[in-house]
Amino acid sequence: MRISARADYAVRAVLELAVRQGDAPVKAEKIAAVQDIPHTFLEGVTLSDLATDTLPEPVRQLAAGPEAWENP
Repeated sequence: MRISARADYAVRAVLELAVRQGDAPVKAEKIAAVQDIPHTFLEGVTLSDLATDTLPEPVRQLAAGPEAWENP
C-alpha cells in the first residue's frame, strides 16, 4: 500500500502532538524539525484537514483534541 506524503506528514505531526500532550504548546518549526516534515506543509494544515473522515478514527480523535476523547 502506498501512502501519500501528505498523509505521512499529517500522521507524523499528529503523533508528535500526542507525544507532547500536556506540554506547553509546540511550534510548527519544532514539529517540522523533530519529524523531518517540511515547515511549509505544516503552515497549510488545519485541524479540519486532520479531522476528515479519510483518516482512521484514532487519528481523527487525536486531531479533535482531548476534550473529544472518550474517557476509559
